[in-house]
Amino acid sequence: MKLFSRKKKKEELQWSDSSNYKRHEQLNKQPELLQKPEEPKIMETEREEPVMPHDRREEIPHSRQEKMQYVRDCCDEILESSARLTEAKKEYKAVNAYMEDVRRVKLSEEEDGGQLAYYSRRIQNLRKDQESYRNYGTKIPENMYQYISANEKDMSVILKELHDDENYMQALKTDLHNIEGEKSALIYEQKDCQKKIAGMRTIAYVIMGAMAVVLGGMFYFHLNTDYDFTIGILLSILGTALAVALIMVYYQKNVREIRLNEKKMKKAVGLLNKYRLLYANVKSRVDYTYKKLGIRNSYELNNYWRLYLTAKKERQAYHGMSRELDEAQEQYDLLIDSMGLSDSSVWKMQMKAVTDASVMKEMEDSLNRRKKGLRKTMDFNKKQIEKYKEKVKDLTRKEPDLAEEILKIVEERENSL
Repeated sequence: MKLFSRKKKKEELQWSDSSNYKRHEQLNKQPELLQKPEEPKIMETEREEPVMPHDRREEIPHSRQEKMQYVRDCCDEILESSARLTEAKKEYKAVNAYMEDVRRVKLSEEEDGGQLAYYSRRIQNLRKDQESYRNYGTKIPENMYQYISANEKDMSVILKELHDDENYMQALKTDLHNIEGEKSALIYEQKDCQKKIAGMRTIAYVIMGAMAVVLGGMFYFHLNTDYDFTIGILLSILGTALAVALIMVYYQKNVREIRLNEKKMKKAVGLLNKYRLLYANVKSRVDYTYKKLGIRNSYELNNYWRLYLTAKKERQAYHGMSRELDEAQEQYDLLIDSMGLSDSSVWKMQMKAVTDASVMKEMEDSLNRRKKGLRKTMDFNKKQIEKYKEKVKDLTRKEPDLAEEILKIVEERENSL
């Protein structure tokens, strides 16, 4: 095979060269050149025989020292093969015991009325249910579960108080916003009244100045001319008095409004301070509850409460499954122990084999393969023992003068065990 692969590789290398490619073209044009020369026939005697590995113990020693070493090597091989044979027998016995256990377990369905299979299925189903709960059960933080569990009786009150505090806090916030708006409106009205009062003062000064000029002119013409300005003077004085009276009335009205706004302002400020204090107290209480429970609002706490009720039922069911699993496991172990199996611990772990015929068949096949392999191992080691015993006997027959020394070596090897 190697020669073939090397030849193929050599031909591939030949094609990689351009000169070889041209030579191939020439051979195609001259087919007669493609005829291979006759190879020399190889005689059968000339063919090389494959070199087989051999054991030094197969060689017949010549010197006395080599013969004694030969005996020691044979004894070592006998002892080693005996140890392997003993170990194989021990394992072979264990495999037979396991196969007997398989037979007993298979017959148990007829003897115990299927109780072993029933408890095996029961245990497997309960374990699947527990695994399903662990994977798909209601998820709730453990600290929240413990808190709700400790305050389960008072949770309705806690939820109501937290919800009421949130509503009260929102109402205070709305009232504060309204009072702030009212306060701003009062400030605007007060400034408007002050502007009106300043405007009325200016008007009053203008009217009084104008009437003083008019009255002064009338008095001047009344005294220095023949015209009588008495009625005009009286009407001017009356009009001025009327205008001043109207201005005073409007002025007093704005003054009263300013004073009323000041009272309202004081009341608004008082309410603001009061509501701010209430809001701060309620908010600090609500924020403390949020921080303690790790929630954002009462809706989230209420959601955790619903999850807790579901998780509680699931945990109760899980604990019930655990109790049933312990009971089923105990009954299963009692049945396995009562069967007198060689190794009951194997069947306490291999429950599926009790209920699944394919698993049981696979186990039997595995044991049969192990048994077959062990039988081959034992037969081989037996042959090895007989082989090397025969070699020692053969040497003893050929060299009778060495029999005592050979016997001594054999005894030494046996005593060394």
